[in-house]
Amino acid sequence: MIRLKRLLNELDIHQKRSIGSGFEQTVYPSYLKPNTVIKKFTADEDMYSIEDWEDVIETSKRHPDLFALVYKVDIDRRYFIQEKLDEKTLTNECLELSKYLFNNNINIGSGDIFTFLYLQPNRINILDNTPWQSTLKPKIKNFFDRLHQAGYGPNKTFIGDIRLTNLGYDTSGKIKILDFNFESEYDWSGIDTPGDPNM
Repeated sequence: MIRLKRLLNELDIHQKRSIGSGFEQTVYPSYLKPNTVIKKFTADEDMYSIEDWEDVIETSKRHPDLFALVYKVDIDRRYFIQEKLDEKTLTNECLELSKYLFNNNINIGSGDIFTFLYLQPNRINILDNTPWQSTLKPKIKNFFDRLHQAGYGPNKTFIGDIRLTNLGYDTSGKIKILDFNFESEYDWSGIDTPGDPNM
């Protein structure tokens, strides 16, 4: 009886408190599987169409080693169930890294380390000779290698929103994307390259 009640309440978002939200979606915990989350998209068609988020979900399914796994999709009810990633640990590590880079006069611009390296992947060596050279750097490099091998990056299909708030670790410690959008046509000519380009 208790399991049936939990099952009925699983997708009843009025019975839950959200654990996060973005421009076009709200994230809820899963009662049945703690390693997953439920993403409910807004009903406002002008903000985010069903076709848009279907593209996002299909892309996630095609590259399960790069994007958070998608377990179930309900188009009519505008939700899908997704793998839960550990965003907090990655965020804390990167915030410490950013402080270190700032204190050592290494400029990564106004974004975070992922935004910076997505636009300038050849600058990964700024993490050499830092306390993260043998820990976080290989994970970040592995992430970008997988991203570019999948066809996403400079002079390829551009994925918007590659930034720290949309990334996290899976249970194996691999960095994955939990939220993104497409910007297939992107003008790279005006990219600001902060700091010494030879660093």
